[in-house]
Parts: sequence; structure tokens; C-alpha cells
Amino acid sequence: MDCTIRFVGALLLCSAFIGHVANCQSLFEHVFAIPQVLKASNKPRVLITTNSLDPVSVNVSVGTGFEYTTTVTRYRHASIALTTSIRLTTSGKSNATIKVTSSDIVSVHCIDNEMWGGDGFLVLPTAELGKQYYVVTYHSTYEPYDPPYPAFFCVSALNTGSVIDIKTNAGEIFQITLEAYESYRFNGNAYEDLTGTFIESTEPVSVISGVYTKVPAGISGTDGLLEMIPPVESWGYHFILAPFLDRTSGYVYRVISHNRSTMNISNRGSVDIEAESWFEDDISGDSVITIMSDQPVLVVQIMKSKGAEGNLYDPAMIIIPPLNSYVNNVTFPVIEMVKAYTYNMHVTINCIYANELMFDENNSMRDWERLDDHEICIIRGHVTTGVHTVSHQDPDAKFTVAVYGLRQAGSAYAYPAGFNAASYSEDEITTKANLATDELLDVSPTSKAVDREQGSGSGSGLGMSTGQTKTTPSLSYSQTPPMTPNHSHHSLNSAILVLSVCIAIFFVVIIVITYVLVAVLRRQTRGAWRENHTTLEMRAQGAQNQQDVSATSQQNIADVSVYTNLDKTSERQVNITDSVYTDLKVPDNSETYECIHK
Repeated sequence: MDCTIRFVGALLLCSAFIGHVANCQSLFEHVFAIPQVLKASNKPRVLITTNSLDPVSVNVSVGTGFEYTTTVTRYRHASIALTTSIRLTTSGKSNATIKVTSSDIVSVHCIDNEMWGGDGFLVLPTAELGKQYYVVTYHSTYEPYDPPYPAFFCVSALNTGSVIDIKTNAGEIFQITLEAYESYRFNGNAYEDLTGTFIESTEPVSVISGVYTKVPAGISGTDGLLEMIPPVESWGYHFILAPFLDRTSGYVYRVISHNRSTMNISNRGSVDIEAESWFEDDISGDSVITIMSDQPVLVVQIMKSKGAEGNLYDPAMIIIPPLNSYVNNVTFPVIEMVKAYTYNMHVTINCIYANELMFDENNSMRDWERLDDHEICIIRGHVTTGVHTVSHQDPDAKFTVAVYGLRQAGSAYAYPAGFNAASYSEDEITTKANLATDELLDVSPTSKAVDREQGSGSGSGLGMSTGQTKTTPSLSYSQTPPMTPNHSHHSLNSAILVLSVCIAIFFVVIIVITYVLVAVLRRQTRGAWRENHTTLEMRAQGAQNQQDVSATSQQNIADVSVYTNLDKTSERQVNITDSVYTDLKVPDNSETYECIHK
């Protein structure tokens, strides 16, 4: 019975291991689409890097028929130029979905390499995707010599039969169904800001949103904003916004909330945001802003247009990772774009760890420009194109890295170098939500965000002033879905895990049946042996040749014997040729054995 229990335990461990491998495999897969922001004159690029010293095999495929296989290491990255026609342009479905698979963990970045409308984004692995998202864009605008370019978002499905409900911030509700590796683009109306549009899917999906615009509205300098949006279940509570190097005019940031939230913002005090709404603020100069919320929120930071700082650089948008998503080591590309660029990066880290930061493994960052804000240090500097690494020898030192390229009187791009997805259990969310506001947000003076009057139609996002909130109309057919984390980020992983458990149960049943049969057979065999032994004794008593009888008896004993070591431990029972054996794992160097009968 003991051997059966051990075997069943081994099967269950194997099934759990298979499920774990399936989840790890989703770390090696990235699925996304590239929406067109402005025009399609240059090829978009996919850049793939890894921390691994060993070669990592990478396959890049597109549903339209393109496929490419390469190998990357820590010192060799892949830069893959895709055709211009791969961009999604009009509203509707498309098979131009990009899938990157690899034999080990890699980082994937995408650059829309356009001179006047480009931007870049970090591609999240499928293990970090979810089912609930909020779109983040900006006010749609246009130049006098161009038609208006609407705000947009793209949804890419991982699994067949993904049913997706979409509720725009203007109150429009509709539903689409996507097959595996199929994408859908939605274009808003002219001048419409799609921020706050809610997306909910029955299966994990990836979401990318953006717009061609000026930041803030009304000044010169139009460029593309483009980002891959983290799902609701990976949002965070504590954020730090750092000023961009070589950008003197400051930045704009937006905070998106799924549930009603109270935030402490270092330059504003206490700010309340209603459920399904967002907050915007305009920051000037080199100001470091900290945000702490009692509910999970999403934060994006946007560079301002060139008109805000003397005809220099145009806007770009970047996702701000929460503190619990910070990393200890990250390898990332600095991507060369068309024309001449200035390439910068900054690291946000606790000041007690700042002096030991290392750049490209062996170079200290002590001489880099440093901004201190209480316990927060921002380390900034110029970098060259190529692949770089930022690391810290202390495993407790966590940081985040922002990478951005600037071209004078032209375009810009920005993206996070990498971050760990933040995921909270339901208990963690409840605990944080129940914290007393005055304990969590101990600041003064207090300033409340002014509720913004609801807009309608395509212009619902226009005209929002600094420090106000925008509320998205609630669903008319149901209540807002609760904030529940998606612990199985990929339904395929769940299916594999369920299948593994079913297989394990099947084998358990087989083992139990086999054990019963073996027990019955063992009893029958022992009875037969005793009967034979009795017969032999009877024959021995009446036989004249005792030696012949003993030889016959010894032959029968040898037929049901096996070699085993003398301690007779860790026994395992098996059925071989209708005889019962006691078998052990015999070490190669074992020398002392005896032939016994059980």
C-alpha cells in the first residue's frame, strides 16, 4: 500500500509540474498587433532581448503568413523589420496578429518607426495578460494640412471564441467575438478621447491603444502616442513619476480607476476618483510626483509637445509601473529611429541603493545626473543605441527603468524597459481597501478633484481642465464587474492543468485496480505455493530418493525468489510472470545480496 501511495503522489506532483510548465511556457509567448498611428512610410520593428547567457531560440510569426526564426543571448539581440502593411488601419477584424514564442524568457519591445507619428511600447507576455482593461489615449487632434486622426485601440485574442464586451466612454456598448490570434481595431470619432473605454473578455486578450495628438491640446507639435495596456488585475497602489531628461516643460499624467479610489498625490494632497473614471494633472519642470492609492489604479505619463518648451521635442506616452512591479536586473534595447535622435534613460530607485547601481554590468552609475526627492532617487543619463543592462548586486534593491528617444522639432518615443506584473489576491485587495483613509493618506492640505460634468457624443473627453476627473458612463445592462484578479492568465494553461489532473486521477484509479488485482493474485499465488510445498513434503516422506525431492523443491523456490539487499527496506511489489517478487532499487556498487522467498 505504501508503494501505491508514493506512486500516486508522484503522479500528482507530475501533473502539477505539467501545469507549472504550461504557465512558464506562457512567459515565453507574446501576442499583439501594431495599429497604424499616422502613416505607413517606414517599417515597424520588433526587438527581442534576453538576460540568458545561453542561446534562446525565438520564432516570430504573423497571421498573414510571415515567419522568422532566430537566436538571441544577453550579448546578441534580434531586430526584426516587418512590412508596412502589417499595421492595422481601419476599424474591424484582422489576421495581422504577431506571435513571438521563445525557448526561454525574453523581453519584446515594438517601435512604430515613423518620423512624425512614431512611439514604442513594451509587449507583455501572455502570462501577464488578463480579461479586463481600460483604454488610455488623449484628445484627438490634427494639423491644418492633415485630416483628423482618431484615437484608437486594438484587441488581440489568444484563444478561439473570445467574446469581448466593449463600453466606450461615450456610453456606446457592443460585443465582438475573436478567434485565436485574431485582432480587432476600433477607431473613435474625430477629436474623441477614448480614455476610460472599458473592455471585458471571456478569455485573456492583449490591448494596445493610442492617438496622434498634441499634449496639452492647443499647442504646436503633434506626434503619436502608443502603449500596450496592463490588465486591471495587475494594477498597483504606489507609483513614482520622474521628469524626463532634456524635457524642460514637465509632463502630463493620467490615473485610471476601476473602483472608487482615494489617492494621496504629493503635489495635490488627497484626491478622490469615482469608479470607472480618470484623473489628469499637468506638471511643470523637473518635479518628482508620488501617488499612493487605497485601490489599484493605472498610471500613464505623457511628454508634452514641442510648443510647450521652445520648439524642441514632441510628445510620447509611457506606462508607469507600480513599486511592487520593480525589478532587480533588466536588459533592454535602445532603438535607433529615423533621422538624428537623442537617446536617454532614467532609473527610479530608493536612495539607499542608488550608489551601487550598475550599467552594462561593469560600469557604475554614480557619475550620472541624480535627482533626490526625499528617499527617492532619479538617476538620468544619455545612452547609445543597442542593448543595455541595469542591475544591482543586492537582491533587495528594486528599481524601474524608462527609455526614451527624442528628435529636435520632430518625433519622440518612450517605453518602460521592463517590469514584473503586479497581481493581488482578493484578500490583499480587501485589506488595502479597508485601510483608513487618514492612515493611508496622511497629507495636507486636502484638495478634492472636481467632478466633471458628463459629456456626450464624440467630444466627451475634450475641454477637461487640470486637476479634474472624468467619469465613464456605467453599464446599462449590468453592474460594473468587481475587481477580481485573474489567477489563470491563460485559459490554455488552465485547460492543460485540468487535463493533467484528470490524467492523474485516471492513473490513480488504474493503480488502485491494479493493486487490488495484485493483492488477489498474491494471495492465490501464496496459496498455490503452500499447496505445492505441502505436496512436496508429502512426496518427501514417501520418496526413497530424498536428494531428488530436495532438488525439485529448490527449483520451485527459485522460481518465486528475487535478489534484494539485506536491510529489506523501500520494498516495491510488482507482478511478473504470475509470481510475486519483492524488488528494491539496487545501487550500482552494492555487493551483498541473498536469494530469499517472501
